[in-house]
Amino acid sequence: MKKFFKRILHSAIRLLPPFLRHEVVRRSIQLPLSLPSELIFKIAETTEELEASFKLVYEVYLELGYCSENAFQMRATIYHALPTTTTLIAVDQGKVIGTLTIVRDNRLGLPLDNVFDVKALRKNSKRLAEITSLVIHKDYRREKGGQILFPLLRLMYEYSTSYFGVNHLLVTIHPKNVDFYKSLLLFKIVRNTTVEMYLGAPAICLELDLNSALFDYRKTYSQRNNLTNLFYFFIERKIVNIQLPKRTFNKINDPIVHMPYFQEFFVKKLMVSLHRTERRRVESCLKQAKSQRVHPRIEVEAPAQFSEGRMTVKDVSRTGFRATFAVEFKIEDRFELQVEVAPQVFANLIASVVWMNSDKSAGFEIISSDENWKKFINFLYADQFGETG
Repeated sequence: MKKFFKRILHSAIRLLPPFLRHEVVRRSIQLPLSLPSELIFKIAETTEELEASFKLVYEVYLELGYCSENAFQMRATIYHALPTTTTLIAVDQGKVIGTLTIVRDNRLGLPLDNVFDVKALRKNSKRLAEITSLVIHKDYRREKGGQILFPLLRLMYEYSTSYFGVNHLLVTIHPKNVDFYKSLLLFKIVRNTTVEMYLGAPAICLELDLNSALFDYRKTYSQRNNLTNLFYFFIERKIVNIQLPKRTFNKINDPIVHMPYFQEFFVKKLMVSLHRTERRRVESCLKQAKSQRVHPRIEVEAPAQFSEGRMTVKDVSRTGFRATFAVEFKIEDRFELQVEVAPQVFANLIASVVWMNSDKSAGFEIISSDENWKKFINFLYADQFGETG
C-alpha cells in the first residue's frame, strides 16, 4: 500500500510546473545534522575495500535486476581496473555499506559511450567523468539512507572538484529519478539521450558543469535552513567523517589496480568481458612500455607560470607534457617555466612546443628539468605502475 501511494505522489509531483516541482523536491530532503563517529566516508585504497564495494554493488544490482548471478557474487567492469577510476565508500565499523564510482574519461571512453553520444561535451579540453555504481546496503536505506547518500555525494563533489581534475560530471539514471538529480543536485538533461533499455531498464543521461556548480548551489540554497541547504552541506560545513586523500604531489589519480592484480582478479577470476584492443589499452595504462622510446602519459592538474603568462599542465611523461593556456604559441617556441608539482613546491623546466590543438592545448618536449621535476615524475610512475622507471 505504501508503494502504491508513493507512486501516486510521485506522479502528482511530475504534473506540477517545473519551478514548483523543484521546490517540492528541495523541501522534501533532510540532510543529516550529525553523523555517528564510526561512520567514515573515503576513497577505496586497498583491493580488499574495492572487492567489498564490488560485492555490495552485486547484491543491490541483482535485487534490482541490473545484473545476473555469478559465482563470485561481485559486480565490476573493466573501468574499475583503470587508474582514472576512483571508488568512494561509506564504511560503518569496518563494513562497506555504501559506494559510488567515478570514472574519468580515458582511452576506453566512458561506460555510457556504449549507448549515449556525449562528444559535444568533450570540446575545449573538458575532462568528463561518469558517476556509476551508486548503491547503499539495504539495511541502511530506510532509516539511515540520508546519512549515507548525502555524505557520499558531498565526497563525490569535493573529490571531483579538488582532487580528480574533472570539470563535468555525467550520470545515467532511470527517468523516474530525474527530479532528484535535476531539482536537488542541479544536473541538466543531455539532449537526445533517452533510451528504452540500459542495464535492463529505461535510461537518460544528465550532466553537471562543475565550473558553475558552486555559483548555482549558492544561488539555489544559501538562504535555506541547514536541513535543506545543500550549499552549506557540500561547501561550507566541516564533516570530520569525510576523509579526503592525503597527497604529497599534485596528482589526480588514486590507483589501486596494478598489472598482476588486473591479470589475476579481473581477467582470470572475474573473467571481465573485454576485446583484445580493450585489454591492450588497459594494460598500457597499468604497465610501462618496454621500449625506452615510448613513455606513457599520466594525467595531472598542475598550474605553471612563465614570462608570458600561465598555463595548466594536464598530463606528463618522462620526455614531455601537455598543457592548456590562454596565450598564443608557435611550434618550436621555447619557454622557461615553473610548474607547481606540490603545494608551494616548484619545478623549473625549459620546454619547447612540438604540437598544438585548436582547443588551446599544446604538447611540449622537455629540454631540461631540475630535481623537483624528476622526483615528481618518478613518484607518478611508481604510483600508477607500481614500479620505478
